[in-house]
Amino acid sequence: MCKGGEEFMNASRTSIRMVDGRDTSIPTWIPDKCDCPTPCNQDFYSFSVDSRIRTDNASVTRLYYVDMNYEEIQEEYSYNIFALLCDLGGTLGLLLGASVLTMIQILEWFFSTVAAWVLSHRSPVQVVAPAT
Repeated sequence: MCKGGEEFMNASRTSIRMVDGRDTSIPTWIPDKCDCPTPCNQDFYSFSVDSRIRTDNASVTRLYYVDMNYEEIQEEYSYNIFALLCDLGGTLGLLLGASVLTMIQILEWFFSTVAAWVLSHRSPVQVVAPAT
C-alpha cells in the first residue's frame, strides 16, 4: 500500500521503466538471451501502461494491450520413418551400385594389365622350315 502521492509516483516511474526496458539500471528479462528450453505453452502480452494520481490520493493504472492477435506454433517431425527408410535405401543402393561398378573397372584394369604384360614378355615364335 502506498503512503502518499510521492511514493506512488516513484513506484509508478520504476514500474514503467521496468516495462519499457530503456533504463539499464533496472534488470529486465530478455527472452532472446535466456538459456531456458522453449516451454510447451507460453503467453506473452505486449502492453502499454498509463498511471495517474487522482485528487483523492488514489491511483489509477491502466494497461492497454498493443494488439489482440495470437500466434500458434506447432512442431512436427521433418522426417517420418518411411522417408528415413527411403533415403537410407536410396543411399545404400547408390553406394552399392558404385562399388560394383568400381570392382568391375578394377578387374578390367587388372586383366588388361596382365594381358599386356603376358603379350610383351612372350617368347618370339620360331618358324621352322621344312627339310628338303
